[in-house]
Amino acid sequence: MKDTAILAADGFFTFEADTLFPAGVYLLVLKPDNNFIQILLDDKTNSSQ
Repeated sequence: MKDTAILAADGFFTFEADTLFPAGVYLLVLKPDNNFIQILLDDKTNSSQ
């Protein structure tokens, strides 16, 4: 596993990195039932808050 995120008390996941994630399809697998969310990242969009 390359990246892991922990669900914060406020209900949000946070991913942090020194560089942008490469373009591609990412799969977030949620415990305990292995439900999942697919996320598509392109190489031209960067979202930060």
